[in-house]
Amino acid sequence: EEEQREPAKLDDMVADLNELVRELHRELQFSVDKDSGETVIKVIDSKTDEVVRQIPSEEIMQLRKRLQEAAGVIFQDSA
Repeated sequence: EEEQREPAKLDDMVADLNELVRELHRELQFSVDKDSGETVIKVIDSKTDEVVRQIPSEEIMQLRKRLQEAAGVIFQDSA
């Protein structure tokens, strides 16, 4: 009987989270970065379409790209 109550609790929690997101006027947008293949999650204000937060951040993605480019040059020169 305990096992039957757990899915109901989970469903209630998911419904509560969905309602909270709607009340905050936020959207979640999932995409895949074409250069790195990494999943990107954006939190968007649904009223203004402004990106409130991005995970990973744009700065981190640019830094990672520069480091990969630098590593390629370093290893190419040492070959």
